Amino acid sequence: MTKIDLSYIESIAAGDKVFVKEMLQMFNKSTYPEINNIEKQLSLKEWDLVAKLAHKIKAPIQILGQVETYDLVVFIEKSARNKAHLEQINDQFAILKTKMNEIKDEVKKIIDSM
Repeated sequence: MTKIDLSYIESIAAGDKVFVKEMLQMFNKSTYPEINNIEKQLSLKEWDLVAKLAHKIKAPIQILGQVETYDLVVFIEKSARNKAHLEQINDQFAILKTKMNEIKDEVKKIIDSM
C-alpha cells in the first residue's frame, strides 16, 4: 500500500484537523477525474492536452509526498509536451493509474479515520 505523507498539509493546517480532512477530500474529488481525462486524451493521442492535464495533477501528488508517482506524472507531461518517448507513455500511465488508485484508497482510509 502507498504511504501518504501528510506532513506538508499538517504544517499549513496548524493543527486544524478539519482543514486536513477537507484538503484530502478535495484531492480525491479533483484529481481522479483528471486521471480519466488523461486516459481519454491518451487514446486520442492529444499530446498537448495530455501534457496540460498531467501538469495539473503534479502539485496535489507532490503535496502528499508521492515522489515516485510525481516522477511518473512528470515523465508523462514532458514526453507528451515534447512528443518524445510516446511509445512509453501508455505503459507509464498504466503504472500511474494503479498508483493513483492506491493513493485514493489510502486517502479514503485517512479521511474515514478522522
